[in-house]
Amino acid sequence: MEGAADSARSTYYDAKDTLGRGVDQAGRAIDNTADDAARAARNAEQNVKAESKSWFNWSEKKAEDGKDAIKDGLLAAERKVEHGAQEAQRETRKL
Repeated sequence: MEGAADSARSTYYDAKDTLGRGVDQAGRAIDNTADDAARAARNAEQNVKAESKSWFNWSEKKAEDGKDAIKDGLLAAERKVEHGAQEAQRETRKL
């Protein structure tokens, strides 16, 4: 009878150890999954920041290009007005 009790006790402790190791492994797996999720969230945040910065830089460049185009257009218009005024003066002198 004592052999059966020892065997039962041994089986109980083996099962308890196995269960404890399983719980530890599950805990580590949960921690690893949480770490992976946090890392993925940080990476996604960095990607969003990088993309928005890139978009902002692109739009800022386009705004500067637009200002330059407006300035060039105004200068061209001013030159044409001056040229027209000079032509008008020449024609007025002829009269």
